[in-house]
Amino acid sequence: MVDPAIKKLRDLSSDYVLPFQLVESGLRGRFVRLDNSVDKILGQHNYPEIPSVLLGEALALTAILSATVKFNGKFSLQAQSQSQAAMRTLVADVDTAGHLRGYVGFDPEAVKELDENSTLARIFGGGYLAFTVERGGGEGRYQGIVPLEGETLADSVHHYFRQSEQIPTGIRLACHKNPDGRWCAAGLLVQRVPDSGGEPIAGGDHFPQTDPENWEQDEGYMRAMALMSTLKDNEMTLENLSPEKLLFQLFHEDGVRIWEPTSITGECACPPKKFHELLGRLPRQEVNECKVDGVVSVTCEFCGKMESFDDAALDKIFSDI
Repeated sequence: MVDPAIKKLRDLSSDYVLPFQLVESGLRGRFVRLDNSVDKILGQHNYPEIPSVLLGEALALTAILSATVKFNGKFSLQAQSQSQAAMRTLVADVDTAGHLRGYVGFDPEAVKELDENSTLARIFGGGYLAFTVERGGGEGRYQGIVPLEGETLADSVHHYFRQSEQIPTGIRLACHKNPDGRWCAAGLLVQRVPDSGGEPIAGGDHFPQTDPENWEQDEGYMRAMALMSTLKDNEMTLENLSPEKLLFQLFHEDGVRIWEPTSITGECACPPKKFHELLGRLPRQEVNECKVDGVVSVTCEFCGKMESFDDAALDKIFSDI
């Protein structure tokens, strides 16, 4: 009989988040593989390579971090520059149904001056990284913010877990274009989450924290970090290397236990009346000033969907308020 987790992995084949545990050390982890979803998102935007790679990594990171949080709503990641740098903003979010989306704002001329070895500091010129959990049903909203530090996006997130959550965490991210021209991305997260309750990026003060100064005394964690450092980026996205085999190759000494994966899709979860509600929250005069050739056009920055409203449509929107 095929294990249910393996069967679901085979059924999904791609675009999933796979939870796992290292049995001997007790570490928990998530592995995310994005193929169709990230190719759809990056293909819609058609950004230059460097913004595309960074967004692909952010999409993998968003999917993987959201899977560590119990919520019914939306998890989002935002990187914001505080200077006149090549990249101004990066936004990615995913809801509990697995709808993943993202976009970046950048200076096209400044991006041309970057190369594949450009650090996060050079790309953004400083700024901050924010994680936001929006829980539905009146459960509230939590946001964690950390400076954009380190050479990569993974470095900056590691700094967040070290300084804000104080949860021993290691992260690897990868994004590239395959020879067939299709984008793919992947991510691996391993962390020491105490069994006594709580969750990372939860905003609660009940979670037992670990002093970062003591992380090096955790043999299981340090062993996992050393093994993760041997992993090549392209190994995480190889089509002929299944996730369970990849995890076994890395962590077989600890023993790996996997659970059923959750699916991810690159479909933007735009509400049917998103633009109607957006315009309805603005003063009518302000909306009228945005008209071009008698219509107001609104575009979703995530998926590029555009809708235009003439006077009759605007009258309907504001009469329903």
